[in-house]
Amino acid sequence: MPTTGDGTFTYVISSEDLAKGLRPSQHVPRNSRFLTECNGAIGLDSVLQALEDLSENVVDTSALAGLQFPFPQLFNLNGVVIVATESEIYELIDGVLDLKLTIP
Repeated sequence: MPTTGDGTFTYVISSEDLAKGLRPSQHVPRNSRFLTECNGAIGLDSVLQALEDLSENVVDTSALAGLQFPFPQLFNLNGVVIVATESEIYELIDGVLDLKLTIP
Protein backbone atom coordinates (compact mmCIF):
# COMPACT_ATOMS: atom_id res chain seq x y z
CA MET A 1 0.00 0.00 0.00
CA PRO A 2 1.63 3.28 -1.05
CA THR A 3 2.13 5.92 1.62
CA THR A 4 2.83 9.61 1.38
CA GLY A 5 5.88 11.35 2.83
CA ASP A 6 4.08 12.04 6.11
CA GLY A 7 3.18 8.36 6.63
CA THR A 8 -0.51 8.62 5.73
CA PHE A 9 -2.20 6.45 3.13
CA THR A 10 -5.48 6.12 1.30
CA TYR A 11 -7.44 2.88 1.09
CA VAL A 12 -10.67 2.73 -0.92
CA ILE A 13 -13.47 0.49 0.38
CA SER A 14 -16.05 -0.30 -2.30
CA SER A 15 -19.66 0.58 -1.54
CA GLU A 16 -20.56 -3.13 -1.76
CA ASP A 17 -18.01 -4.00 0.95
CA LEU A 18 -19.13 -1.06 3.08
CA ALA A 19 -22.75 -2.17 2.72
CA LYS A 20 -21.84 -5.59 4.17
CA GLY A 21 -20.79 -3.80 7.34
CA LEU A 22 -18.96 -5.29 10.28
CA ARG A 23 -18.53 -9.06 10.48
CA PRO A 24 -21.32 -10.67 12.49
CA SER A 25 -18.94 -12.76 14.62
CA GLN A 26 -15.25 -13.51 15.08
CA HIS A 27 -15.80 -16.91 13.47
CA VAL A 28 -16.28 -15.43 10.00
CA PRO A 29 -13.26 -16.47 7.88
CA ARG A 30 -10.61 -13.98 6.82
CA ASN A 31 -10.93 -12.40 3.39
CA SER A 32 -14.72 -12.65 3.54
CA ARG A 33 -14.87 -8.93 2.74
CA PHE A 34 -16.53 -7.90 6.01
CA LEU A 35 -15.12 -4.95 7.95
CA THR A 36 -13.56 -6.13 11.22
CA GLU A 37 -13.32 -2.90 13.18
CA CYS A 38 -14.62 0.64 12.88
CA ASN A 39 -13.33 3.32 15.25
CA GLY A 40 -14.44 6.93 15.02
CA ALA A 41 -16.50 6.50 11.85
CA ILE A 42 -19.86 5.34 10.58
CA GLY A 43 -21.15 4.19 7.21
CA LEU A 44 -23.69 6.67 5.82
CA ASP A 45 -24.99 6.84 2.24
CA SER A 46 -22.36 4.34 1.03
CA VAL A 47 -19.59 6.57 2.41
CA LEU A 48 -17.53 6.08 5.56
CA GLN A 49 -17.70 9.37 7.50
CA ALA A 50 -15.72 10.44 10.54
CA LEU A 51 -17.86 11.04 13.62
CA GLU A 52 -16.73 14.65 13.75
CA ASP A 53 -18.08 15.21 10.23
CA LEU A 54 -21.32 13.43 11.06
CA SER A 55 -21.80 15.43 14.27
CA GLU A 56 -21.31 18.73 12.46
CA ASN A 57 -23.80 17.81 9.73
CA VAL A 58 -26.55 16.27 11.89
CA VAL A 59 -26.50 18.05 15.23
CA ASP A 60 -24.33 20.77 16.75
CA THR A 61 -22.47 19.14 19.65
CA SER A 62 -19.95 21.95 20.19
CA ALA A 63 -21.58 23.06 23.48
CA LEU A 64 -21.51 19.58 25.05
CA ALA A 65 -18.96 18.54 27.67
CA GLY A 66 -16.97 15.29 27.63
CA LEU A 67 -16.25 15.17 23.92
CA GLN A 68 -13.09 13.08 23.99
CA PHE A 69 -13.05 10.06 21.70
CA PRO A 70 -15.34 8.08 21.37
CA PHE A 71 -17.83 10.83 22.26
CA PRO A 72 -20.26 12.17 21.21
CA GLN A 73 -22.05 8.98 20.28
CA LEU A 74 -25.09 9.30 18.04
CA PHE A 75 -27.86 6.70 18.03
CA ASN A 76 -30.43 7.08 15.25
CA LEU A 77 -33.32 4.85 16.25
CA ASN A 78 -36.84 4.61 14.80
CA GLY A 79 -38.00 8.21 15.12
CA VAL A 80 -35.64 8.99 18.03
CA VAL A 81 -32.12 10.41 17.92
CA ILE A 82 -30.03 9.96 21.08
CA VAL A 83 -26.73 11.79 21.67
CA ALA A 84 -24.48 10.53 24.46
CA THR A 85 -21.43 12.13 26.03
CA GLU A 86 -19.31 10.60 28.76
CA SER A 87 -21.72 11.73 31.50
CA GLU A 88 -24.95 12.92 29.81
CA ILE A 89 -27.62 11.53 27.50
CA TYR A 90 -29.65 13.83 25.26
CA GLU A 91 -32.59 13.38 22.91
CA LEU A 92 -32.73 15.44 19.73
CA ILE A 93 -36.17 17.04 19.55
CA ASP A 94 -36.91 19.45 16.67
CA GLY A 95 -33.20 20.12 16.18
CA VAL A 96 -32.58 20.90 19.88
CA LEU A 97 -30.78 18.63 22.33
CA ASP A 98 -32.93 17.91 25.40
CA LEU A 99 -30.99 16.60 28.42
CA LYS A 100 -32.58 13.34 29.60
CA LEU A 101 -30.05 11.83 32.01
CA THR A 102 -26.90 12.90 33.86
CA ILE A 103 -24.55 10.20 35.09
CA PRO A 104 -22.34 11.15 38.06
